[in-house]
Amino acid sequence: MGDCFAEVGYMYRRLFTNGMVNLLNFGTNILVNLALTPILIHQLGEETYGLWLFVVSLSVTKGAFGFFDLGVSSALVKFIAEYEAVGAHQKEYEATSAALLVQMLIGGASAALLWGIAFFGSDALAHLFNIPTHLIPQIAPLLYVLGLQVWLEFLGYNLSAVLE
Repeated sequence: MGDCFAEVGYMYRRLFTNGMVNLLNFGTNILVNLALTPILIHQLGEETYGLWLFVVSLSVTKGAFGFFDLGVSSALVKFIAEYEAVGAHQKEYEATSAALLVQMLIGGASAALLWGIAFFGSDALAHLFNIPTHLIPQIAPLLYVLGLQVWLEFLGYNLSAVLE
């Protein structure tokens, strides 16, 4: 009976510690963003900073493309935990491989979409979002880099899910 209470106490301490670390991480991100924003605006200028912010808002981690994860990462965490609990390592590998394939396809399609917009639609995008004409040449390179980032982030979701 004493072991049970010790285990519960350990769980609460660990939960509290993890919560505090996450809170510290969140607070640090806020402080860094607050400190860097004026510096970035000063160095890039308001219009270029606005373009950069627009492109970042499309990323997977902080933006619109995160929707396309479709819960694959969360499902992978669940299945790996279940299979690990019963010792079904082959099923773990299969779930991880299937999720990796799905994430590669979703990430690849997202990257292809961004690269297609960069190649064919930079002018239309600039017109749609009222981007100043002198910034139009910067749109395509940003979208090419974002496409690569999106694809790598989707692949990284699987690594993160496996480690959870």
